[in-house]
Amino acid sequence: LEFRRVLFRSDEKSIRAMVESYEDESFDDSITAGLITLELLTFAWAQQDPEGALAWADERDPFIEQDIATQSILDSWARNDPEAALAWARENYNEKDRRLGRGNELLLGVIRGMSVKDLAGATELMTELHYSLYLDDAASILVPKVWARGELAVMNWAKSLPPGEARDAAYRSIGKKLAQIGRAHV
Repeated sequence: LEFRRVLFRSDEKSIRAMVESYEDESFDDSITAGLITLELLTFAWAQQDPEGALAWADERDPFIEQDIATQSILDSWARNDPEAALAWARENYNEKDRRLGRGNELLLGVIRGMSVKDLAGATELMTELHYSLYLDDAASILVPKVWARGELAVMNWAKSLPPGEARDAAYRSIGKKLAQIGRAHV
């Protein structure tokens, strides 16, 4: 089965074939290949039926597959219907995240999808996160999008964030990007 074809023709029959192929494959030789396939499958599926894809993802291994699939689904969904993806993420907020005051990890998938068309909205969602791991992930999604507008734009974007954890995460991500650029020039 050629997954690229399915990505562009995500009708129900193609998605079912892709799901069957994924479930039948043994990715023991390369877990990376399996996870990439999972990400492609769920992204394509969410174009057609995000809630069906989320129900299927909920049946996957909770330690790796569920997180990757859910992030991919929310990314895809938020590109087409950000309000619905955000509503689902808020409704399915992880109780542990809520109890620990970390912010909603599900927002990361929504941020990724929204960042394609609504960078301001994605940035606003980032400020709802209060856990350094989530904030660093959000910043690593958003900084390249803003950087594409230029170095001054990315610095102004980071300065526009409220003082605190989100701004710090943005500066860390910018610092990593600058370090990469510096290494490339050595």
